[in-house]
Amino acid sequence: MRGSPPFRIGVALLGVGLAAIPLVHLTRAREALPPATSLPGRPAGEAEEIPALLRLRYSPQPLSVVVLIEGRELIRLIEPAEGRQEFPAAFPIPAEGIELAVEAHWPRDTHQAALTLEVEPESLETLSRTGWTDGPEMKDYFLYQWK
Repeated sequence: MRGSPPFRIGVALLGVGLAAIPLVHLTRAREALPPATSLPGRPAGEAEEIPALLRLRYSPQPLSVVVLIEGRELIRLIEPAEGRQEFPAAFPIPAEGIELAVEAHWPRDTHQAALTLEVEPESLETLSRTGWTDGPEMKDYFLYQWK
């Protein structure tokens, strides 16, 4: 004898029923939390421009560098000087952070290059992002998020 078929069906249904309990709990509709719209300490909906300092470092020296935020130019350098450079800027910083478009060009014989962009907003911590390229051109997006 192999056992009672109704008993086996009952055990299988019990197992499916027990598995359904956590699934129902995880998938039922709940109230959505409102999205965060500003940094802590700032009123929601406020889009004031925050003064910031941008620091640019690179190796080797590029022929040109352009940094944009939402299509607005923050930095444009043609044949920049060697070493670290600093630029004042101001832009709104939403709760989800900012995304800077960075484009740099090096001489054609450049095989590896790096560019670091630090963003130091007033009263927020300094964040740094580095982009690398294996050729004479770099087009990248740097995301900065503050908590």
